Amino acid sequence: MSPFEQNLEIRKAVLELMRAGGYYDRIMDGGAELDRVKEFLLRMEQPTHGQCKHKQHPTFLPIFPGLDNQPIRSPEDDPVADYLREATPDIKEEALRLRDRTLSFTGGVVTDGSWLIYPLWYMGISLPFMTMYCPKLSSIAAKISRCGMAHPFSEALLSWQQPHTHLAAHCSVDSLRLRYSVGVIIASDCTLRVGEIKKHWETGESIIFEDCFEHEAWNGDKSRLVFIIDTWHPGLTLLEREALLAGLRKSEVRKVLYEYRISEAMRPFLLKRFQEEDQDPLFQRYWDRDVNMPIPEIKDWGIWGTVPVFS
Repeated sequence: MSPFEQNLEIRKAVLELMRAGGYYDRIMDGGAELDRVKEFLLRMEQPTHGQCKHKQHPTFLPIFPGLDNQPIRSPEDDPVADYLREATPDIKEEALRLRDRTLSFTGGVVTDGSWLIYPLWYMGISLPFMTMYCPKLSSIAAKISRCGMAHPFSEALLSWQQPHTHLAAHCSVDSLRLRYSVGVIIASDCTLRVGEIKKHWETGESIIFEDCFEHEAWNGDKSRLVFIIDTWHPGLTLLEREALLAGLRKSEVRKVLYEYRISEAMRPFLLKRFQEEDQDPLFQRYWDRDVNMPIPEIKDWGIWGTVPVFS
């Protein structure tokens, strides 16, 4: 049974909340400009992906219809890649000061070595207790075109792999993003495989890929540092992005999505922010007001209960 099949009960719980809060009906009653979002919600109820590309297996959300998903994209003439190349010296300068403040990501895909990260945001929430130490990096991330910060499954982080670290083959949760991985300190052979394509990091250069495809990473006998940041997939319209954010950022939905993904140290801060952000006018357009939506009981958490968190 695939991870997507194992996570069916969680998707059904999310849909139950969307129906109870009026979001589902608002999308389904919307115009033709929301047709792909309607199909996306219908696919959430299915146990399998149906048609997908080779080695494309997002583990939680269904494949969004009509997007040109590709395992690897060329950085040539890509404005985000050009911007990150220019910013690499500033990223490196600040990253070197943050080395002793990293968090350890253990278990799961880390089969050999050690993976250390410094996240700027998590679950669609900026982390002020992290960004306060890296104002330049935070500013660089915020100015990126199609910045995906608000998307709850989007990430921006410094990623250190210690010598001979291996991140095993895996797929991420959705097909809604592009991931830019720019080399900051590359002192030995460092390889990323996405689908059947292997790429090697170079200082200042971005590897642009979609992590809904199977991918894994290795590095050689020295540590390597890359900066990872997600953007929205360029094939999504502004209205589709808005509708997806309205559905996935609602506090009750995020409580389901992150029950097993919140480190205990961050739980009070994040849950408080989830609740505060429900006052955003975006939610008033897509959700009924003052509706009591009990969190559905989930008996089978699929692979969610085995997802490692950082500490």
